[in-house]
Formats: sequence, structure tokens, C-alpha cells
Amino acid sequence: MRDRLLVALLTTLAAVALAAPASAPAADSDVYAAWLSEDKAMDTATRSLTRALKRAERARFRRVGPVVKQLRKLEVLTVAVRDRVMAASASTPSGNAAR
Repeated sequence: MRDRLLVALLTTLAAVALAAPASAPAADSDVYAAWLSEDKAMDTATRSLTRALKRAERARFRRVGPVVKQLRKLEVLTVAVRDRVMAASASTPSGNAAR
């Protein structure tokens, strides 16, 4: 049961990480600004998730509530940033490629 939970958590984390666009240099300033709009919050959420995962691992995954909470927070931020990036219209082909 605990192994399945760990696999599910790591799979969710990987999905959230893959949902975020790559950090390639964008020629289009609007796309780049949309990507950076929540950069500080993403860093904070990522550090909090790492800390929660370490705590859960030390407790042998008996309490996974904080991990799930941080995963949900990171998912919400990722969706918000992705929507902003997709909403920004790129004016150059390299801006479209970065998006």
C-alpha cells in the first residue's frame, strides 16, 4: 500500500513537472513575462513539496496529507502559469517555439 502511494505521488509530481513549459529563452517578451509571473511562488511551492516529501519519508508515509496539499498547490500554480503562457500571443516564430 505504501509503495503504491509513493509511486502515485512521484507520478503526480512528474506529471506536474512535465506540464510546465521548458525554460528556453523566449524571444517574445509577453510569453516570457507570463512564464515568470509565478516563478517565485513556484520555487516556494517546490521547496515546500520537497520538505513535505522528506518528512513523509522519515515517517514511513504514515501521514501524506501535507504532501498531497503541496502537490495540489503546485498543480494549481502550474495550471495558472500554463494558461497565462497559452493566452499570450507570440509575435515571432521563436516566441511560439518557446511557448
